[in-house]
Amino acid sequence: MNEYPYYKAVAYEAGILKKIGFGVKDGKKFKSLSECADAIKRRYKNFQKKFPYITEEQILILEYTGQYESKIIEICQEDNWISVAEPVKF
Repeated sequence: MNEYPYYKAVAYEAGILKKIGFGVKDGKKFKSLSECADAIKRRYKNFQKKFPYITEEQILILEYTGQYESKIIEICQEDNWISVAEPVKF
């Protein structure tokens, strides 16, 4: 059973949202926004030398508030982080 809200990071590539696994097949669920943001920052730092294109990747942080209910709350690309004031629901 899922506990809401939880947060997931996804890569935005050519209009498609792709899961970022963080070492887990189905993508990692985070209990707080700060945990998710820290994981993204570590990912940028750890893979920057090995995969230089990773800094050009746009990452969205989704907040799941219920079953099949999510909203974009952050858009990030390396050091450029944008908070979405009016959440977009799917």
